[in-house]
Amino acid sequence: MKTSVLYTCKTGLRSALVYGAVAVSFISGASLAYAEEVAHHAEEGAHKAAGLPQLDPSSYPSQVFWLFLVFAVLYFLFKKKNLPEISQVIENRAERIRNDLDSAQSLRTQVEAVQKAYEENLDKARLDAVVSYKQAEEKIKLDTEKEMKAFQARSSKQVADTESRIEDAKAQAMKDINKVASEVAVDAVEKIIGVRVKEAKAA
Repeated sequence: MKTSVLYTCKTGLRSALVYGAVAVSFISGASLAYAEEVAHHAEEGAHKAAGLPQLDPSSYPSQVFWLFLVFAVLYFLFKKKNLPEISQVIENRAERIRNDLDSAQSLRTQVEAVQKAYEENLDKARLDAVVSYKQAEEKIKLDTEKEMKAFQARSSKQVADTESRIEDAKAQAMKDINKVASEVAVDAVEKIIGVRVKEAKAA
């Protein structure tokens, strides 16, 4: 883009030099015409005071005419040749700037969308983590209560079985004690009276 602008400026400068040369040619022609006019009226102006021709008020209309003519020619040539090129360069530059701005806006919109999606996913992940934690906590609590109830049931059964065995052992012990007591009583009676007593009667 800089190279294009530089090339256009150089082209414009060359064109300006060419147009300047053309203008000089027009001015030279105008000067020659003016010189001829001055020579033609030399005798009439001999009695006038000598001075610079460009300061002579009588030559002002001719100078103004040639000035406007040269300006019009230069403007016409410059407008046809250089102004379109400069306008095209400026338009291309403006179009590139607009495209860059549009691209920047599009990228900004994409970044905002990505950031929004990231934040939404992050919030969802946090919510899922909280829900998962609560579910895990509830499951652990239920499993603990279930294990505790099962343990209590096993413990109660074991205690009941133990108590039953203890009762059976106590009953068996009482039977054994009664039997031993009967035997001791029979032996004692036999020793005292010297007669053998049947265990059933003693009992």
